[in-house]
Amino acid sequence: MGTEDAMAAVRQYIDGFNTGDARLMAVTFAVPGSILDGMPRHVWEGPTTTQDWYRDVLIEGQQHGASGMSSLWASRCMTTLPATARTWFFLQP
Repeated sequence: MGTEDAMAAVRQYIDGFNTGDARLMAVTFAVPGSILDGMPRHVWEGPTTTQDWYRDVLIEGQQHGASGMSSLWASRCMTTLPATARTWFFLQP
């Protein structure tokens, strides 16, 4: 997967969150995958990761008086993308 493809997936996932479309979030999410969050339970895993996390986000928001989730702070979110590390050695004779 190229960088552009990965970032398109991140944007699609964020769009799903911002529009309340848990199905779009689910089809965009790579399974197996994990969501790590500062909110308790802290780690979500399994085939229903996104649906479980989104449900818990809405519950947590209600407990703190939020009337609805309107937007994900796209400039403040983190994502992990696949990468290949290469090391080049230059040997001096």
